[in-house]
Amino acid sequence: MKFYTEPSITERGSLSSIVEIESRDLIQENPWDAAHALVKSRAEIGFAEPLMDYTEDIGLPDSHAAYIVSNERGGIEFPEPIFDPDWAGPEPPAIWHLGEGFSGLTAACERVTEVNPDVVIRVAHLDTGYDPNHSVTPNIRIDLQRNFVEEDRPNDATDPNSSQGLISNPGHGTGTSCILAGGSGKIPTGEIVAIGAAPFVEVVPCRISNSVVLIKTDAFVDAMNYVISLHENQDTRVHVVTMSMGGVASKAWAEVINKAYEKGIFVVTAAGNNFGRATPRTLIYPARFNRVVAACGGTFDQRPYSKVWGTELTEMQGNFGPLALMNTALSAYSPNMPWAQFGTTDRVSLQGAGTSSATPQIAAAAAIYWKKYYHELMALDGWKRVETIRQALFQSADLTNIHSIEGQELDDEKKRFFFGRGCIKAVGMLKLSPSLLSSTLKEEDKDKVFLPFWRVVFGTRDLIERDLDPEEEMYQIEILQLIQISPRLQEILNNEEKTIVDLNEVELREFINVILGMEEASESLKMFLGR
Repeated sequence: MKFYTEPSITERGSLSSIVEIESRDLIQENPWDAAHALVKSRAEIGFAEPLMDYTEDIGLPDSHAAYIVSNERGGIEFPEPIFDPDWAGPEPPAIWHLGEGFSGLTAACERVTEVNPDVVIRVAHLDTGYDPNHSVTPNIRIDLQRNFVEEDRPNDATDPNSSQGLISNPGHGTGTSCILAGGSGKIPTGEIVAIGAAPFVEVVPCRISNSVVLIKTDAFVDAMNYVISLHENQDTRVHVVTMSMGGVASKAWAEVINKAYEKGIFVVTAAGNNFGRATPRTLIYPARFNRVVAACGGTFDQRPYSKVWGTELTEMQGNFGPLALMNTALSAYSPNMPWAQFGTTDRVSLQGAGTSSATPQIAAAAAIYWKKYYHELMALDGWKRVETIRQALFQSADLTNIHSIEGQELDDEKKRFFFGRGCIKAVGMLKLSPSLLSSTLKEEDKDKVFLPFWRVVFGTRDLIERDLDPEEEMYQIEILQLIQISPRLQEILNNEEKTIVDLNEVELREFINVILGMEEASESLKMFLGR
């Protein structure tokens, strides 16, 4: 088992590190219990966070078959009908999301094709890998690809096409990379159509998972550290990171996100997906971090990618909220998106879905901006590069062309609730040069995992700020993780629109009792709450 660790007070000169423990005396049934055991056994370690495999908080329906039907994974045959009938799509079927009435990515890309012809923009693609034999596979930087899943092939990020097991998800990386920068493929109408939003980029594939719904905490950390290590060399430097997956709170994740931001690397990750009220629908990590752009969804008919007032709640939908986190969220388009069919040579379905499909569109927009203003951006400090791109995206995004959702009109606050800063408008983004935006730039606070006024849980309403001791911090992060996976905790917190300090005594008692009854909660945390 691997742990992210930080030194104790007596070892303050030491750096954080990842350690692997095999001792039977330390490995407990619950990973957080193992983390507490590690801290108690080693004087030099003050904090430990288990780096574990876990299922992304998108929720799985009751049967695996139903999950397959949700179209997050590809198939060899074209689905019928061409579009998912539960969501709007154009008639006749077409690649719609790149057009002027939507993202405008095609027009924006055309405007930078001849700009800075000697500049190479690289996008690190953190996913399940790629299919080297599909016609839409983008321009892969073969020598830079890395595999953080299988130790026996560290320099091979191809997807092995293994479809064994409940959460095996072959082809997800091929699908998202085709949206980002793919070539041409055959859609169900028989037409050969260009798919990618930014086909000029070099893609650096990092295989971090076998599945969109299973991610290894340490694989993301390793991949991000690898991307950061490429930064000093102009021939390997990565400018944008896209990841169409995510998970729960992690201090190790916050650390690498902060490093990337300070280097000037733009990061966009998926907001996550849910199955109606059956699973939590708030943003997942790392999309929750304020130095990351969270990718939410908007539909063909310009409505939220959600059916919150519907009666049929088993359909996969995009995550959003709480409102406090939506200031650094953007929306792109999904579902009924192009999706390269894994295991074929050229077929592209039009039933791509999930915020997985929205994420690479935002990454493509950032890459287009990089190409247009490369030299101006490189003249800036690291974080200013990221903030310039973010402000160009945020200030050009559109919230005006949003329609009602299932008969409910949306005021401005509700639009922001679903769409964040709005739907991307790539052509408008290009009009906002770095010089125009320079006066609006503000460095985001460092990302951290923090539960506001969390000490209320432990029987006090004391709001005095002080540094948490390492044990408290470990409990805090575990509670945050439990909130993200528990529909009942989400319900008590009104989908996190409430903080713990807002709970009355009855609600607070129920909140604690729910944790005490959760199988996922560590015995260490339960004992602490019991005290």
